[in-house]
Amino acid sequence: MKKASVFSVLSAILLTWAVTVGAIFCPITAFRIPAEPLTLILFSGALAILFSILLALRRGWIGLGLLFAALAAFVVVRWEDIVSAFYAAADSIVPVFCDAFHLGMELQTPDGVQVSETADAVLLAAAVPVAFFSSWGLLRRHSAIPCVAAGLPFLIACLIILETVPAAWAVLLLTGSIALVILTQSIRTADA
Repeated sequence: MKKASVFSVLSAILLTWAVTVGAIFCPITAFRIPAEPLTLILFSGALAILFSILLALRRGWIGLGLLFAALAAFVVVRWEDIVSAFYAAADSIVPVFCDAFHLGMELQTPDGVQVSETADAVLLAAAVPVAFFSSWGLLRRHSAIPCVAAGLPFLIACLIILETVPAAWAVLLLTGSIALVILTQSIRTADA
């Protein structure tokens, strides 16, 4: 690794993983979205490792291009699973928003679409940009802004409705890791 030191790569892996897991689990715990936690935690860790290592390399854009091509192929192949997982997540989220804002709407599932038991596929797809922007901000931009921009919308969406509150550990993990990114920004910039 010629572009970044081992310390910055390891810290980027840990901080990216923490931001990604915290961001994904805030809506899961707030809206009680059906999900497999271990799958999401392991996938977030794998994304943190892959993106951090690829962004640390001098010609990491080649690996990133291949990784995004593989992720795009995964989305194309598993499109029906992602759509059914989207409706599983929407089944948990939409009624809460409708009740909170006194909307008399119901979620209509299109004909032929099977609603999945878990929303893992759509949550895995949501983890990819969070992990990418977090590791990109940590290793290439040396800025906390991409981490904040990637992680906080998940928390803010939960806190818009006062009736939904994410689990304390998810909020602490997300806000703590973002605070750590902000506090260590000068150390990471000097290390670069």
